[in-house]
Amino acid sequence: MFQSIAKQAGRRIATPVVVLMTVLPAWSSPATAQETIRFSLHLLDAVNGEPVAWATVIARMDSVQVRAVSDRAGEVVLKLPVTGRWHFTVQRYGYEPFLRSRYVAAPDRWRIRLRPSFFTTPDIVVLANSVRRQEEIRTSPQAVTLLTEREIRRMPVRDVGDVLTFVPGMMVKNYGGLGGLKTLSLRGGLASQTPILINGVRFDNFQTGTSDLSLLSLAHFAEIRVLRGGNAAVYGADALTGAVHLTTLTPESRTSLGWKTDIGAFGFQETRVRWQTAPGRWRVLASVLQVNSRGDYPFVRREFGELVDRRRQNADFRQWQGLFSAARPWSGGSVELVVFGQKSRRGVPGPVLQGRPFNAGARQQDADGLLLATLRQQLSRRIVLQAWAKLRRSDLRYRDPELKIRPEGIDNRYRNVDGLAGIEGRWLTSAGLWRLRLESGRAVLSGDQLAVPDESGYRRVARVQRDFQTGVLLWEGAGSLPRKSSIWRWQSGVRFSRYSDVGKAWSPFLGLNFRPGKVPVHLRMNISRNYRVPTFSEQYYLNYGNRRIQPEDGMSVELGANAAISWFGQAFVDVSLFAIRLRNQIVAVPRSPVFWSTENIGRTRNEGVELSTEWRTLNDHLWLTLAYTFQNPRDDTPGSRTQGKRLIYLPQELVNGLIALQGLSVSGVVASASISARRVSYRYHLPENDFESLLPGYTVVDARISFSFRTGRTHWEAQFTVENVTGTRYEIIKNYPMPLRFWRAGLQVKWDHRQE
Repeated sequence: MFQSIAKQAGRRIATPVVVLMTVLPAWSSPATAQETIRFSLHLLDAVNGEPVAWATVIARMDSVQVRAVSDRAGEVVLKLPVTGRWHFTVQRYGYEPFLRSRYVAAPDRWRIRLRPSFFTTPDIVVLANSVRRQEEIRTSPQAVTLLTEREIRRMPVRDVGDVLTFVPGMMVKNYGGLGGLKTLSLRGGLASQTPILINGVRFDNFQTGTSDLSLLSLAHFAEIRVLRGGNAAVYGADALTGAVHLTTLTPESRTSLGWKTDIGAFGFQETRVRWQTAPGRWRVLASVLQVNSRGDYPFVRREFGELVDRRRQNADFRQWQGLFSAARPWSGGSVELVVFGQKSRRGVPGPVLQGRPFNAGARQQDADGLLLATLRQQLSRRIVLQAWAKLRRSDLRYRDPELKIRPEGIDNRYRNVDGLAGIEGRWLTSAGLWRLRLESGRAVLSGDQLAVPDESGYRRVARVQRDFQTGVLLWEGAGSLPRKSSIWRWQSGVRFSRYSDVGKAWSPFLGLNFRPGKVPVHLRMNISRNYRVPTFSEQYYLNYGNRRIQPEDGMSVELGANAAISWFGQAFVDVSLFAIRLRNQIVAVPRSPVFWSTENIGRTRNEGVELSTEWRTLNDHLWLTLAYTFQNPRDDTPGSRTQGKRLIYLPQELVNGLIALQGLSVSGVVASASISARRVSYRYHLPENDFESLLPGYTVVDARISFSFRTGRTHWEAQFTVENVTGTRYEIIKNYPMPLRFWRAGLQVKWDHRQE
């Protein structure tokens, strides 16, 4: 009986598989059944004429891709399956990328001279296409998730926090609504253990050590790169579990003007204007964003055993945000100035308990200004100098008349100002790329509730200050095993930091990426020791801070592999095994029935596996992604009553997926659509992990559709997005209900001086 059932099932499965195997190759690939064309290339150094070994050569036509690596004589042989115009990409560490098209109809030989350059390191490079994007991910010694503006436009997302939900190992803690606080948790860590960088420079301030992701709109960023796994040596203090790098929009050498407006549920309204031009040798871009929302979304609560319909109160949100960028490139260098600022006003609703909302009158005002200047200059063929300076000011005001510490409630104000200057030299030698970085800065926090210890306990102060200096030495090299096509890439570094109010810290890193032979698989491993400095709030907040606490430190280990497969298009698979141990965890402990204080008594650990897949086919018109994470973040503090228990709000499983279809054209109208889903498993909101603290898992589905067309030099696009399509009732944070369903519709108009 079982044999007959198996045969029937096999016939049912085999039939559609045979049909797909027959139809899809003809649909998505131009290759035909004929003899291959032997096409050879000879790669030479443009300066000294020496052969260039271990360079990666990619020949691509539509969805067909052929890849090879040059030998010690600089020779490469490609077997092209079809005649036609092929697009060639040549990449080698220490040389500028070579991009050129050539028609190939018969066996031929092509001599290419590569121009030497400095390495394109992950913290500053901006990728231009999916081939270079995938190449960086494959050859990195650390797990990387890279999303360019093109990929982000396909997603049903609005801010940076929404995009990060698609990253393996990432949990975004959302307190509900458009203006609700959003913080990240990567590989079981806290938000303060994953720094956010803008254009390679730290954006988080020292007051809280975190950034509210809901205040970072996608309107001003061209790329989001997430480095998964600790690497404080490269990305600075607090990178215990990873780093998030945001790249702002870069002005182009043309004039354009764009306008976009959205309306949506619960009083949502968003307007954006973007303008860029190129006067003389400068390139200038300006972008302005304005957002409004009432935030009074409905939700369902169980009160005294019955389900009751409610609406969120005091959840209105208003924000202004702007970006100005000016760049001037010249031969061998460039200078760039970026000014980024935002101002917001919002209600801060608290938890909802049995129908009674807390913090019904709490209000918060945020204002941020960031000034960033960067200079790059290539001094010689092998030496590059880069310098930067940053100044940021953050103002926070929080008012709550219900919190009766004073008769009129509380009205606290804080101002955080921090600045830094840095310089980095890069030397390309026969042993690899050396980078020496020096950085110095100061941070000052002024506020109402600050205190420092003295002989009688604590003394109120109006401001606190921190000076810091950092020295970093990094080395990166690449090579090949003798007489084999195996390629390896080493990356190592060490950071030494000194903080005036904390002390000193060391952070080493070692990583390896290895491709064994001609197999299209890359293996990687890395190990690092990392640290996090205490925030000003953990040190100096009145009746909470502790001046004696030390930096957190930990170890991060990762083993990973990835492979790119040509299967009816391009498929990419990446898997990571990781383990993170943290010591001296800063936790709040009770000092009295009323007051709490911070101490270094915690230890945590997390082991897990991350699997991510990506498939592009039909000339990149169809894009599918799927990511799965299994982890076990838990308390490892010796003698603690919660030792071995799961860390609060961290699920064991995370799943997300996306299907995006783009470029379906009918009568000049191009249609695009995408649908995404994310699944978060159960988690606990109390350290003891008792049954009463169990939060059920949830699945949320979002969808987006757009139509675009062009009239002359003007591009028009209409969009419609629905979040939580199924109206799922769920909470990410206990007693902070999420909206049942949220829709928004938008119209975008862009005028170009020259037609694309």
